[in-house]
Amino acid sequence: MYNAFRNRDANRKSNVIGKTLREFFKHAIIISREQIGAFMTFAVDFDGTLSFGKFPDAGPANEGLIDFLIARKSRGDRLILWTCREGEALRIAVDFCQNRGLEFDAINDNLPETVVKYGVNSRKVSCDFYIDDKSKAGNTYKLLEGVL
Repeated sequence: MYNAFRNRDANRKSNVIGKTLREFFKHAIIISREQIGAFMTFAVDFDGTLSFGKFPDAGPANEGLIDFLIARKSRGDRLILWTCREGEALRIAVDFCQNRGLEFDAINDNLPETVVKYGVNSRKVSCDFYIDDKSKAGNTYKLLEGVL
């Protein structure tokens, strides 16, 4: 009996959190669009996010996220691949994405216009949304599909 109530409460909390996030994103997007202009910037992780494979391999692909990012890029938004990969492993990740039609404006780096705007190239990339499997909102893009 206790587990049934506990599961019911967890489901309620999950629904409340989902509704709260959707409301947050509605307001955050309005503010961000006014502040940054015509496009938004998404920084996305590779392992566990774009690819469900095990490092250093790539695949299977997270087709839903890839489709979302391709659609955002076609609307003028900017994409940054933000991963711990480097060298050959990074090349595998970039090729994996390119073979699926996903192109990035920057890889493990800030956008050139961001560097010009702030006069420095910070180690942390500047973006509107981080999409990462380690995030508590790892499926952020699913919430954003209905809002953006």
